[in-house]
Amino acid sequence: MAADCKSAAPCELRRFESSPVHQDIAFTLSVKEFRLSRFSIAILAYVVLGVLAVTTLDQAVSVAGRQVPLSVITLVVLGLFAFRTWLHHKRELLERTELSEREPDEKAVVAPRRSA
Repeated sequence: MAADCKSAAPCELRRFESSPVHQDIAFTLSVKEFRLSRFSIAILAYVVLGVLAVTTLDQAVSVAGRQVPLSVITLVVLGLFAFRTWLHHKRELLERTELSEREPDEKAVVAPRRSA
């Protein structure tokens, strides 16, 4: 791999570890330090959106002849997204565990992940 961007081949994949995608966010509150992973931030965002939905959406919609509050529909959708996020997080943990248990020879033959 080339040392700088100008001398690198155009088709070569470069990964910059200083990118925010590769780092955890850390907060220091008084004495303790909290590390927030991407999963924690996503779940926190779902919770904030859920609280905002409950406090701001007060209309009802007719669903199959019944009046259902719009906030309930929003919470169901947010719950499904949170469940999907949790499943993805668990899958990544399982893949990471399986990869660390393999021998070094087998690590080189890992199939590329399929993007969703």
